[in-house]
Amino acid sequence: MARVSNVSVLSLLTLFSALNARSQSAGGDDYLNVIKERAYKIVAPLEIVDSVKFYRVRDQIAQEYADIKKIDEDKTAATAAIKAKNLEKTAAESELKKVTDASEENRTNLNKKFVQSLSKDLNAQQIEKVKDGLTYNVLPITYKAHLDMIPSLKEEEKNTFTMHW
Repeated sequence: MARVSNVSVLSLLTLFSALNARSQSAGGDDYLNVIKERAYKIVAPLEIVDSVKFYRVRDQIAQEYADIKKIDEDKTAATAAIKAKNLEKTAAESELKKVTDASEENRTNLNKKFVQSLSKDLNAQQIEKVKDGLTYNVLPITYKAHLDMIPSLKEEEKNTFTMHW
């Protein structure tokens, strides 16, 4: 039975991160411009009058997009590497679970740090607007749709539709 250690998975993630960084250097400026524009559209409705704060928040949001992309690309690369090894099904599933768990832990940590950094410049309502902007307003739209479909929901049932970042 083939076994791959945690060290092997981490080594693969590190290798693919380095390769990914090299491959993005050519097209990285285009992507950076796209995410800065997307972030600008999220920050504009917040009505931040201090231009330094405005652009700092915009850059934090753009960096969040870039960091999420990197986590996703690292996961994709590590998953492909594991699949390419043609491991026994159980071993492959175990390694893929480790990659998924590590990726989700990285995302969770990233989100916590992101919200903390935003709280230095934004109030709670503005942070909620940023979250809505990042998720294309999925939570408020879904919440409203549920209330429209089930108007008889009690208040405590309505409160179950919350998202914790």
